[in-house]
Amino acid sequence: MGYEKTIKLEHDEVAAKINLASGEIITLEDKVKKFKQGYERVNGNTVKWSRSYNKAWALLAELTNDREFKVAHKLATRANYRDNSLCPLDDDMSCTELGEELGVNRKEVDKIINKLFRLGVIGKWEVYQAHEVHKKYWVFNPYLSFNGNCEETGMRSLFKDTYFA
Repeated sequence: MGYEKTIKLEHDEVAAKINLASGEIITLEDKVKKFKQGYERVNGNTVKWSRSYNKAWALLAELTNDREFKVAHKLATRANYRDNSLCPLDDDMSCTELGEELGVNRKEVDKIINKLFRLGVIGKWEVYQAHEVHKKYWVFNPYLSFNGNCEETGMRSLFKDTYFA
């Protein structure tokens, strides 16, 4: 006579039954609910997940040294979620200020920023607004920060011909 038992498992555990007479261990994997690729169980809900470091970041790691990659990562975390702007960072900041903001030596800042600009990691944007207010700011490549998914659809088109698009 058999019986049923409900058990709770952690994400890295699997249910099994043991035959006491023979010592045979039979896993019950076929009874475990499988999730489609790209989904997982979080707090009782099935949610979709996405990679934060995609092929574009792997390419960036190949094209840059450790210090340049570190700066790119810091810039990615600063990008505004709506338009990817990196305000208040811009060309008008001194090397000392940029070095402090990005955690690198002030003597290396220009070289690193210029390389990231040439690679298409960042873009430089200038706008003359009403009343002759001139604004300059940097924007981060949405193909690196949001896999190309950001609210401002025009932003993607600015970076469509970069290495990372």
